[in-house]
Amino acid sequence: MTEPIPGSPPGSTPPDWPYCGHGATAEAPVGCRGKQVGGHPACLAHLYTADRAGYLAGLSAGDAVDHRGTPFTRDLLGRLLDALGDPDSHNPRIGDAWFSEAVFTGDAPFDGVDFGGDARFDDVVFSGNADFGGATFAGEADFVDTTFGRDARFGSAGFGGDARFCATFAGEARFDGAAFSSDAWFSTATFTRSAWFGGAVFTGEACFSGATFVRDARFGGTVFTGHADFDDALFSGGVRLGGAVFGGDARAERARFATARQLGPLVCGGTVSLDGAEFGAPVTVEIAARQVSFRRTRWESTAALRLRRAEVELAGAVLEHRVTLVTYPEPFTDPLGIVLSEKALTDRDTTVRVRSLGGVDAAHLTLTDADLAGCGFAGVVHRDRLRLEDTAAGPPPTADSAQS
Repeated sequence: MTEPIPGSPPGSTPPDWPYCGHGATAEAPVGCRGKQVGGHPACLAHLYTADRAGYLAGLSAGDAVDHRGTPFTRDLLGRLLDALGDPDSHNPRIGDAWFSEAVFTGDAPFDGVDFGGDARFDDVVFSGNADFGGATFAGEADFVDTTFGRDARFGSAGFGGDARFCATFAGEARFDGAAFSSDAWFSTATFTRSAWFGGAVFTGEACFSGATFVRDARFGGTVFTGHADFDDALFSGGVRLGGAVFGGDARAERARFATARQLGPLVCGGTVSLDGAEFGAPVTVEIAARQVSFRRTRWESTAALRLRRAEVELAGAVLEHRVTLVTYPEPFTDPLGIVLSEKALTDRDTTVRVRSLGGVDAAHLTLTDADLAGCGFAGVVHRDRLRLEDTAAGPPPTADSAQS
């Protein structure tokens, strides 16, 4: 007899793989979409007990598994991972892992799993907590269009940055279109190749503090409903935030943008804090927000700060080359040319108001169409060389056109 394991969601279109079909009815003719196991006509969830035990007994660390469309309880997942345990590390070790369209009805503890090949979790539904803390992904990690019903942990949440609890992505990490319904933790995770989060939706907190992005980090069109935290993150490649929308505050304090040439455009209903961040290459920053803080930032090359509606703090910023701050005259558009909504900011006019320049060397600063009423100038160096301009003289500058 089979054990009472829930079936996968009904669908009228059969999957592309040999599927189980358990529980098919006239209303749901496909039934269970789980991939058939070996020569059996059922998926892992609906195998006869003896057949399932035989399959699991035949697995060993490093084997590839294909359980697309399969419904998993926490107990069933635990038995599968135990069968793939490495006798030395005692952690599960899997070759290629295919879980596309699988449904996890309880918590999914993938923490510490060594994925030696590609890991396919696209279109998966995690109804409980999904824990990938300390997991290593040697190949591509695919979480495209995946739904995380509760917390998603790929970082060291609550563990003080301990590397044992941080996921490592050696191949591309794809989270395009993923839906994070609760908190998402990627703190101190390492992305060795490109990290894709385009179109993802973060409903809870999104924590990337201390994360390392060796290549491009792509967040185009991403929606952050809660707070987004990139404090102490290291961006060695490009950062693409075109069309990103932040409903709460967005922080990237002490982040290092080594080669990023574009940050934004993005819209934030709260505060964007880049305090202590460092920019190593010519960069154009495009932000519409209530407040933007650049306190103690370091600009090692030219920069064009195109801002809208914001109160701006620049106290303690170190400008090694020409930095131009401008009230940008038009709403920003995403990479497809779609205008980004500033609905959360319509109670503010478009003018940028500079609140503090304390300690800044103004010889490298140009302000265009900015309001300086009430701005603090304590400790400003070369105040007489501060350039004040307006856009009537020409188009807004770019980082490359700025002159030191």
